[in-house]
Amino acid sequence: MFYAREKELNLFKKFYDEDGFCGLVVYGRRRQGKSTLILESQKYSDGKFVYYQCLNALDNINSNGLISVLTHVFPNTVISENSSFCEVLEYIFSLSINNKIVLVLDEFPFLKDLDLICSFIQSLIQKYGDNSNMKLIISGSHANTMLKLVGVKSPLFGRLKYKLFVKPFDYLDASNFYKNCTDEEKIAYYSVFGGTPYYLSMIDPKKTFEENIFDLLLSENAPLINEINGTMKDEYTKIENASYLMKLITSGKHSYRDINANYSLNAKNSDLAYLLNVLVEIGFLSKTYSINDTTKKHAYYNLSDNLFSFYFTLIYPNLAIKNVVPIDVFYDTKIKNNLFNKYIPLKFENICKEYLIRKNLSGDMNPFFEEIGSFSYNNKKTHINGQYDIVTKDKNGYVFYECKYTNSPVDSHIEKELIDSLAQNNIEYYNLGFFSKNSFENLSDKNYRLYDLDDLFFKNSNKTNK
Repeated sequence: MFYAREKELNLFKKFYDEDGFCGLVVYGRRRQGKSTLILESQKYSDGKFVYYQCLNALDNINSNGLISVLTHVFPNTVISENSSFCEVLEYIFSLSINNKIVLVLDEFPFLKDLDLICSFIQSLIQKYGDNSNMKLIISGSHANTMLKLVGVKSPLFGRLKYKLFVKPFDYLDASNFYKNCTDEEKIAYYSVFGGTPYYLSMIDPKKTFEENIFDLLLSENAPLINEINGTMKDEYTKIENASYLMKLITSGKHSYRDINANYSLNAKNSDLAYLLNVLVEIGFLSKTYSINDTTKKHAYYNLSDNLFSFYFTLIYPNLAIKNVVPIDVFYDTKIKNNLFNKYIPLKFENICKEYLIRKNLSGDMNPFFEEIGSFSYNNKKTHINGQYDIVTKDKNGYVFYECKYTNSPVDSHIEKELIDSLAQNNIEYYNLGFFSKNSFENLSDKNYRLYDLDDLFFKNSNKTNK
């Protein structure tokens, strides 16, 4: 089943509508549905679709594989089976003079002599580009390689007009995989399993939320644990240092200074700055700044994938225990309480942020905001520093949001705490917003921005500020 990706498909439509030769690079972490997206886009093209998934094999294996696919699309193909991969590429380019062709080279980083092949493709674009009717799509999951492919030092830099970074689903698109669940269950599923389509496809809708956690993350040879380890080994070879870094971040160390103070004690020979940059580039970590940090010198790091965050927050620190006790005991003593009382409420804040971004992009925020993020403060009188997690900035100023994922309503006590805190830290704002799992009671201003679960899942509820 194919879900969402409207924005990405619109880019494909634009790409296919280009006259003559045009190139597109599709990249992103593995398991994000890049191949499925490319195949889905086929319906928007009137060209012959030559889709080849490259193999981690010798040149002749890939050349024969590409010839086999080409022969299926063009039965009258005449080319020697001893042709090199580059020779097959040139043959396809020559066909594109009189034929509309979409050539897809998926898993491109698997090819041997990648620099040579990139240089050869550059020469083919120069040779045939003016007369070609080809749409060339190069796709891959090995983030480091794909980022270099679109970089300024690559022979293909500037040769491929479009770039598409395929990201995980947000909370709303991810909910298509468990659409019959309650809103609270949808929040829980997204908090644990995140937005990666392949991970979401493993969820069994006939089982409960906790049963899916048992089967996919806690059982012996749990498939998603194997995915986590496999993904990290594939994307970054220094698995031990990366794992330790993620453990630090999920334990509350988010600034470079705090991370470095702990990291250097256990990984003295590792370059922390390099590791952070690599993990940000390939999508494991997010790097953000407070929206009032005009110098952009104080970065905050977080795990950007909820599945990895769940693993490194609740499972990884307790692996020694997990291996010696029954699964149900491990879950009851090490997972359950922290999951529902701490972890999911924390992830709820990210979901609220994703909701605001959705509304802003759709033009439903009035006025629209130009920035969204955290807001840092350093009170010199009280010697207390900290940050507010969700703040937007628009033409009128700042709006501060408070998110509460509890069974109690957001009431005047929570409102007063936020107002008093902002006053104590001399922070100016023009409005407040509140997100509630439950409801709202006795708030003093009817102009506050109030959102509940019905709003998050666009059910247009008639909530009231009692």
